[in-house]
Amino acid sequence: MPGSPQSIPLNLDRYSEAARRQLYDAILLSCFSPWIEGGDPDGPGAFYSAEAAELCVFFVWGRWFAMWNRLEVPPYDPEAKRVELLRIKTADTPEGWVLCEC
Repeated sequence: MPGSPQSIPLNLDRYSEAARRQLYDAILLSCFSPWIEGGDPDGPGAFYSAEAAELCVFFVWGRWFAMWNRLEVPPYDPEAKRVELLRIKTADTPEGWVLCEC
């Protein structure tokens, strides 16, 4: 239909602030907002906010990553257990991407 907005898929092959913001917002909703429809009540940030966990979405080495502190893990545990680092990969999903372990 002329004049109606079209959904433009994210280009994950290069950095753009618009893509970073869109990924950040989507991860915020899916991982840190269990009380919002569609949020995962068993998600990693179900008991704390993205700000408290220092959620960061970044592009380096030609790839997108999401990283945050797992506040449910005791501070004396190794950093590898306290920090969640996931790769954001292109996928055949409605969002066009998925979170994968590194």
